[in-house]
Amino acid sequence: MRKVAYAGAPRPKCRTAAAAIDRRPDPADLQPVGMSGVAFLRRVKDAPEGYRVFRRSDRMIFGRVLTAGYIAALPRHADTVRLTSEGAAFLDRLMRVE
Repeated sequence: MRKVAYAGAPRPKCRTAAAAIDRRPDPADLQPVGMSGVAFLRRVKDAPEGYRVFRRSDRMIFGRVLTAGYIAALPRHADTVRLTSEGAAFLDRLMRVE
């Protein structure tokens, strides 16, 4: 497995945008973020313009959720995040199970 030099994360399996759109998330690809991570993702989902990370508990879980790929930081606002399509799919699967 090749590593990306700047982040140490495995390279994505998709090479093109069309392949990324057609790729369906596999349940085995789910990253564990814990109950606090799920609560954080729900707060991010409820903020339409982006969620500003200011709580201490949010800052503690921020790295784990960002590494899982469920949120993305806005370029101009370092403390503001948005839910990615993977994060929305993760929450959708959780809601269907519960």
